[in-house]
Amino acid sequence: MDRRSMVRAALVFALVAALAVPGVLNAAATTDTSNEIAPFAAVLDVDCLGEPVLLSGWLHTLVRSTVDQTGGIHFRRLSQPQGVTGIGLVTGATWQGTGATQSTTNVPAAAGFEDTFVNSFKIIGRGGAANYLVQATFHITVDATGALATAVAHATVECR
Repeated sequence: MDRRSMVRAALVFALVAALAVPGVLNAAATTDTSNEIAPFAAVLDVDCLGEPVLLSGWLHTLVRSTVDQTGGIHFRRLSQPQGVTGIGLVTGATWQGTGATQSTTNVPAAAGFEDTFVNSFKIIGRGGAANYLVQATFHITVDATGALATAVAHATVECR
């Protein structure tokens, strides 16, 4: 994703977030928390695993949103797989899904915003099957004038 696309995506997210949270103009800070566990299923098809892998289990997601006293909006999200297992669609080999995804978004009432996304995604092979490891960090800051102040994108993908 190029820098311009990252900025546009972050601005759209911030606008939607601002419109979706009630009470932006309240004089007191308010906080809402959502804690959900939902079924999860996906097929992961990466060359290093040697075959498509059906992952299934549960995804636990915790979201906390706060509207501060000045009308600024702050989100924290944590998602973790629970009991996620993988089965090779050709050989029947097995994998265990683990990791966590965290994101933090701050949209001050004055203007601008900051967003950080950190993903650690691991598919651990059993019985000699390969491991698939993804680490990704994205950070973007837009100042009060709407100019991009910082944009950091770092990702590694490893198969062993």
